[in-house]
Amino acid sequence: MAGNLWSSFLAIDCAVKSVGCFSAPIGGLTDPALLFKYMKDLKLNVLVGLPSIILSLAEYAIRTKVRLKVDKIFYAGEHVAGPNSSRRLLV
Repeated sequence: MAGNLWSSFLAIDCAVKSVGCFSAPIGGLTDPALLFKYMKDLKLNVLVGLPSIILSLAEYAIRTKVRLKVDKIFYAGEHVAGPNSSRRLLV
């Protein structure tokens, strides 16, 4: 998340750029419809964020039938439980 003294937003952005990847630093409070538009327009295929935000995006995608190819999901800051839980939503 950007703001509220959360330095991880900037740290992740710098780390992604340092390995030669394109970074689209979109905040976790961005409207899901707009975020999915950015992902489609910019051909983004990796998400980095808090599990609760990523899960809410997955639920939004299911509800609105948005289809995007996401190759990798990196998360931190919160726990994602075992295989019979919300993790299944992301597969």
